[in-house]
Amino acid sequence: MADEKPKIPAHISKFQKLSKKAKQMINTTSKHHRNAYDAAVEAVLMKDGYVDQDRLKDMKVREEFADKMADFYVGKARQQFKVGKDAKFDELETELLMNAYAGTTRGQLKQYVKKAGKKFTFDHFNTEQRPALMEGLEKNLNSATVSHFDQKHVGDIVKYTGAGKFLDAGKMNLQDAFGVLDQYENNGTVLEKMFEEKHFYKKPAKK
Repeated sequence: MADEKPKIPAHISKFQKLSKKAKQMINTTSKHHRNAYDAAVEAVLMKDGYVDQDRLKDMKVREEFADKMADFYVGKARQQFKVGKDAKFDELETELLMNAYAGTTRGQLKQYVKKAGKKFTFDHFNTEQRPALMEGLEKNLNSATVSHFDQKHVGDIVKYTGAGKFLDAGKMNLQDAFGVLDQYENNGTVLEKMFEEKHFYKKPAKK
């Protein structure tokens, strides 16, 4: 009879499920940044079948462009958070909803577009604003995936990853353990050499 695989602790199994969902949300939101920009282009900048970036010289057009991007984000936020179409929000609540999903607000988008003008191409947005928007989202979602852990779970994490042979769980804090768990989940193993300088590394006995 084949050996049964050891049961994964419930708190680690929960982390795996949350991590998978977080990655899906991050990838989807990243795609929606492109979609939001394209939706604004289609609505505001198209002229005779071509993108007319010069239209963004007009301040009113810049504001309309930002509004179209914001409307797209709000629509996706409503879908993500399962907010019904009939639900009513005031301006502040809508900004909060959009920020929770896209990492930005209508007001911030207007500032970006007004400042860049006709230089607000997708390449500009993609390199100047999008990285910061995604960084904030990733930080928040990644924090949410581990919020259920406590110091008492450090030993379980070390044992689950197979790192107990060279790491002393008793000397590790929760953040140390998260680093080990993250490496194991991403690579399928924990590289001993990456922890040789850590205070919780078990140095080999001298011969």
